[in-house]
Amino acid sequence: MNVFFPFQRISQMYFSFLATLYFKVRRSCLDLLITIRVVVPTCFLLLALSVGVEIAFIQKAESGTLVLDDGSIENHIFLVEGGQFIWLNRFTPSTFPTYIRKVSTIFGNKVGIHDDFQIAIFEDTDADGDPSNATLVYTENVKPLYNDNQTWNLFTLSNWVLCNGPGDILIGLVNRSGRFGYPDFPATLDQTSSQRRSWIGAYSTHLIPDPPVLPTADLWSIIDKTGFPGNWVIRAVTARSTDTLVDITYPRGHEMFPSGSDITITWLAGATTAKFMLHFSLDDGITWIPITKQFVYGTSYTWRVPTLIQNNNKCKIKITAYGAKGIQMFSDESLPFKIEVVKLLWPAGGNEMRSGNSILAQWATYETKRPVASAKLLWMPNSVWKLVAKVDGNPGSLSFVVPTLVPSPKSVKYKIKLLDEQGNDIGSDTSSAVIYHPFVLRHSD
Repeated sequence: MNVFFPFQRISQMYFSFLATLYFKVRRSCLDLLITIRVVVPTCFLLLALSVGVEIAFIQKAESGTLVLDDGSIENHIFLVEGGQFIWLNRFTPSTFPTYIRKVSTIFGNKVGIHDDFQIAIFEDTDADGDPSNATLVYTENVKPLYNDNQTWNLFTLSNWVLCNGPGDILIGLVNRSGRFGYPDFPATLDQTSSQRRSWIGAYSTHLIPDPPVLPTADLWSIIDKTGFPGNWVIRAVTARSTDTLVDITYPRGHEMFPSGSDITITWLAGATTAKFMLHFSLDDGITWIPITKQFVYGTSYTWRVPTLIQNNNKCKIKITAYGAKGIQMFSDESLPFKIEVVKLLWPAGGNEMRSGNSILAQWATYETKRPVASAKLLWMPNSVWKLVAKVDGNPGSLSFVVPTLVPSPKSVKYKIKLLDEQGNDIGSDTSSAVIYHPFVLRHSD
C-alpha cells in the first residue's frame, strides 16, 4: 500500500496536520511503505518550507570552487517528525589530488544559532555515480554563524582535507541538534534546475551515527526521488596544492575592533608564495581598499583600524598571495567583523528595567572622525526614536528615570548618539531589546 502526498512545496502551517495523518497510517500499516511521490520507508516524510530567495555566490566562478546550486533557495527541508539526517552534494573535480579547506551553506531562521551541525566529507573512487560505498575522510563540528536565509555560513576547516581521487567527493551536513518535534528545516535547497547529485540519508531511529557512514540504513536516495528535485546549497573551496595557498588566521570574523586601534593580521602561506597584498572592505566584500601600497613579506602585518563615521559590522580582510615573479596565486577573505566608534555598555540587550527607576546609562567612545561636542541617549518604546536625555561633551555616562508608558511595551531599545559641534552624527550604537516592566499600582480588596 502506497500513500501519495502530491505536495512539492508544503508550508510550515501543515506540520501538525501531516504529522497526525502520518501517525495514523503508521499505526495501521506498520510494515508497509509510505511514499512522497515515490516509495520511501514508513518512518520518513519530508516537509519543505518554501521560501524563494536569491543568494550571492561565495566565490566568483573560478577553479577551486565546488558548486551545484545556481544562487537561489526555493525550499528548506526537514523530516516531518523531526530528527537528524544527512544531506550531501556529490562533486566530481576535474583534477586530483585536491585539498578542501572551506565549506559553506545557508541556514534559515528555523535553525537555532546555537544548534550543532557536523560537516562530513567522503570520497568515492569507483566512478559509478552512486556514493553508497563512499569512504569517510573528515568530520568537523560547527555551529551556525547566520540564520537569516541569505548570509553564507563560511566554515574554515581546522585542517586542509586531502582527497586523492579519482572519482567523487561528497560534502554533507548532519543536523546534530535534530530531534523529534523540532521543525528546524536545516537543509536549504535550490530547485531551479536539478543536477541529480544531491543525496539524503536517515535512520528509523532519527539519529545519525557519529561518525556518519554511507549508505544510511532506512532512507538513502537522491533528493529528487522524494518529490523535491534540486541541489543542496552546500559549497566548498578547494586547491590542487597547499604550496600556493594563503589562509587568514586572524581576524577570522565576528571580532569587534575599536576604530583607530592597532591589530595584527596573521596568515598561513604555502611554500611557493613569496609576497602578499592586503585589502579591507567596509561593504561585505563588494569593494576593496588597499591596506598597503607595496607587497608585504612574511605572514603578519600590524594594521591601524580605520576611523569610521559609524559602527560597521560588514568589514572584511582579504589577502592575495603572489609568487616570487609576481604571479598571483590564491586569495583568502575573512568573515565579516565589526569596527566600533562607540559602544553602548548599559542598558544592554536582555537587561530588565522598571518604569520609574533611576538608570545610569554608560558608553565607551573610541576614535572619532571629529571631536565629540555632545551626546544623546534615545529610546524606541514603539517604532519611533525619542530623546531620553542630552549632555554636553562626552562624559561616558548619564542618569535618567525610566518613563511610564501606557500602553506598556514588552521591550524597548536604546541608542547612544555622538554629535560634533555642528550637530552632525559622528557615531552611534543601538542596544538589542531591553525588557520593560511597567510600574503597577495595586489596591486592597
